[in-house]
Amino acid sequence: MDMNKMNKFFVVLGIGIGLLVSSLLNIAYPKIKYIDYSEAQIIEKAKELGMVSLKEVISMNEKKSAETALTKEDTNLIKEEPHPIEFVINKGENSEQIVDKLFEKGIIKDKKEFTDKIIEEGLQKRFKYGIYELEPEMDYESLIKVLMGK
Repeated sequence: MDMNKMNKFFVVLGIGIGLLVSSLLNIAYPKIKYIDYSEAQIIEKAKELGMVSLKEVISMNEKKSAETALTKEDTNLIKEEPHPIEFVINKGENSEQIVDKLFEKGIIKDKKEFTDKIIEEGLQKRFKYGIYELEPEMDYESLIKVLMGK
């Protein structure tokens, strides 16, 4: 072999042996600092990082369920109080359009029954246009009287 090639070979061999020896020394004598933490310190560190204990989760769930129960009771109380619904009959609307709007607003529950009542009494073209305050639970007779302007 040529002297130049031999020098390159020994340089690479020396670097390889140096890396191997330094790796073995690092494995045998690591510079890692081991710390023994108490249970309280571990819990404190975990809370800092956002961990929540099981007891806290259970108590938060109980609070949320109690709050939702209260809000459900509040909404039930609100639903029990009927409030008047504003209803508008525009000029030129026919009875079919008026019945559809009454049904959509929840003032009547059955379109066919209300339509039959109007036809039975012959009141299809007697609705007065305007703005009305109607109760959701009105019976059909009083509703017809209000919409006729009586």
